[in-house]
Amino acid sequence: MTSVISHNSSQHSSPITIVLPQLPPTICGVGDYTFNLVTAWSNISEFNYLVVRGLDESKAQYPQLAVHQLECNKELFVSQLKKLAPQQLLIQYSGYGFHSLGCPVWLSKALTQWRKDNDGKLVIIFHELWHKSPWWNKHFLLQEGLHRWSIKRLASIADSIFTTTSDYVEWLKSFSPQAAVKLLPVGSNIVPNQQRSHCATQPGVFVLFGMQGNRINTLQQVQSEIKKLYNSGRLKKLLLIGGGNSEELEIVEKELLEKTLPHNTYSCIGIASNQTISTILSQAEFGISTQSPQSFTKSGTFMAYAAHGLNILSPYASKQSQKPFCWLTHPSEFEQHSDFLNNSLKERSRNLQLWYNDTCNWSVIAQEIKDAFTS
Repeated sequence: MTSVISHNSSQHSSPITIVLPQLPPTICGVGDYTFNLVTAWSNISEFNYLVVRGLDESKAQYPQLAVHQLECNKELFVSQLKKLAPQQLLIQYSGYGFHSLGCPVWLSKALTQWRKDNDGKLVIIFHELWHKSPWWNKHFLLQEGLHRWSIKRLASIADSIFTTTSDYVEWLKSFSPQAAVKLLPVGSNIVPNQQRSHCATQPGVFVLFGMQGNRINTLQQVQSEIKKLYNSGRLKKLLLIGGGNSEELEIVEKELLEKTLPHNTYSCIGIASNQTISTILSQAEFGISTQSPQSFTKSGTFMAYAAHGLNILSPYASKQSQKPFCWLTHPSEFEQHSDFLNNSLKERSRNLQLWYNDTCNWSVIAQEIKDAFTS
C-alpha cells in the first residue's frame, strides 16, 4: 500500500471511529477494504482506528493516522469508548477477525451499552459471517447459539447495515427482520494504471488471479474447458498471479497445471506489485472466474477484472442473466464464429468497466457509507 490517507476539512462534527481487525501493512482483506475506503473518502477531518492486531506496524507505516489498540473485552471496550467518546462508529465486522471462534459476543455487548448511553450513529459492514457447521463440530452449540445471538443484537442496534453478498443480506434479515440491510459490493484492490483499449494487446493470454486456494478451486472447475481452449488455439498462455499458501497447495496446483496444459503454456508469476498486476490485466484477453452470482460481489479478483475492462471467462455466463453476468463469456461461446465473438467481446469489455465504475468503484462505496452517516 503506497497511497497516503489524507484528512481534509470536514462536513462532520466529530471524527468517525473505525473498529476493525487490522490495517495495512499487515495482510488482511478487511484492512485493505478500510484503507481503500478511507482513501476514496473526501471532506473528512479525522478518523480514529481501533485495531485488534498490527498496531505497531500500522503506526510505523502511517504515523499520521490515529491508530489505537482495540480492547477485546466488554468492560475494557466500554471504557475505551467512553474515553474516546465517538459520535460516529463504523464497525468493519469479521467474526474471526475479532474472536478465534468467530463469535465476538463482547463486541455486541459493548456496543449495546454504547447505544444506551449515546445517540450517535452506528454503521456496521458485515464482511464475514460464520457459515453453518455440522452438528458434530465441537463448537456447534457455541456457533449456533452465541453467534446468532450476537449478530441479531448487532443488527437490532445499528442505524445502517451493509454486507457484501446477497446470501448475507438474506441471512441478516432472517436474524433481524426489522433491520434495513443493503448489499454493498467490494471494490478492486488493483487500481487501473492505464487506459484499456478494449481490444486485447496480448491475444490468447488468459489470467488467473487471486489466493492459491481460490486458484486451485477455479482450475478444478474449468480444467476441461481450459484444455479445449488450448487445443483449439484460443488460449496461448495462462498467467497465474498471487502467492502460495502452503507447500501442500503448491504441489496440488502444480500437479493440476501439469495435467491441464503443456509446461511452456503457463507461467506462475507469484506475488507482484499492484502496478505490475494492473499492466497484465490491462493487456490480457481474459480473466478466469468461477464466482457465482451469489458470491461475486465479495470477490476482489472479479472486481479487479471488471475494473480493468478485462473480459471474464465464466461457467455462469449467460445473456439471460442479470448484470454483470450477461457480459461474461461462457466457454461454449468459443465454438461460435471467431469474428462474431471478437466483436461482442469489445462491447462486453466496455460494459463491464462501466458497470464497475458506476456500482463498485471505491468512490461509490465511500459515498454510500457517507450517506449512511448523514441521513
